[in-house]
Amino acid sequence: MHIAIVYSLPSKRLLATQYGETDEDSAIIARVVAKGLGARGQNVTIYSIAEDQIAMISSIKADCIFNLVEWCGQDIELSKRAFECFRKLRVPVTGSSEELFVLTGDKIRVKHELKKMGIPTPRGFVFKTGDEKVPHDLPYPMLVKPSLEHCSMGLTYGSIAYNMGEVEAIAKRQIQIFHQSALAEEFIVGRELLVYLLEEEGGVRVLPIEEVIFSNHNPLAFQTYESKWDQDHLDYKTSKVVVADLSREEQNIIESTCVKAFKKIGFRGYARFDVRLRDTIPYLLETNVNPSVYDSDEELKDINDEVIFGIKFSDYLMAIVESALWHYERGSVV
Repeated sequence: MHIAIVYSLPSKRLLATQYGETDEDSAIIARVVAKGLGARGQNVTIYSIAEDQIAMISSIKADCIFNLVEWCGQDIELSKRAFECFRKLRVPVTGSSEELFVLTGDKIRVKHELKKMGIPTPRGFVFKTGDEKVPHDLPYPMLVKPSLEHCSMGLTYGSIAYNMGEVEAIAKRQIQIFHQSALAEEFIVGRELLVYLLEEEGGVRVLPIEEVIFSNHNPLAFQTYESKWDQDHLDYKTSKVVVADLSREEQNIIESTCVKAFKKIGFRGYARFDVRLRDTIPYLLETNVNPSVYDSDEELKDINDEVIFGIKFSDYLMAIVESALWHYERGSVV
């Protein structure tokens, strides 16, 4: 099978900000994916797509597209154009549909969907202008975040608000910087978990649940932008990921909650949910479609290493491809 790996180059808009590096690792990831699929006997071609070259997707000749397009936030229209080109190819495409990609890129809309389904998610309040009247019963501390961004953009320890005045000031600042609504959420003090889900033959498999352990043991620690991206910052790499030690009750409720969200919201292929566990209740913080399959900061010594606990990297990639084939055979399009 000939698989085309299509990834997006950072937009001109993003490169003009301090956050351009968040999309610059895509080339590394694409090469590692190509190596993994090649190890499974697939014929692979890599295509890098700039914002003024999206139309060239329509001319790609392949049996399947491995979609690594990541334009989101204020660049979401670029991804919509890419999805339109994918549909013209009439071949299987891995991962998310356009509708879900757009939905999950909006933290406010996703929170609304989770609440409708009765899935635990932190209490929140939306700021559109920064001048809104804040309810007096909001639980503090709260974490304030841009509603449309990814990769922890805008999230620092200065994003934590401890009272009404602080939440209003932080929200107003973020609206001015990011030109979008801000979402203030209750900071769930608890264990931070990463739940990877993989769709196989129409069923959903939960991979071994991972836990983020913070080296400073601060109950208000979380993954800030600096901890992920700024190598010169004290927060950089202040956490590690291990297999979570969970009771059977905790394991069951986390899995059932995440599978329910996966199915009800309409995920396909694969996903990662960021969860905070407090008093045996799993609160969904973020729902990630087409999550990064590889951390470019980590060295992959063998293509069959477990990049994600519980599954060999090449097997993970092929499961994603096989899910795309399964959906395509049933008439599902992106």
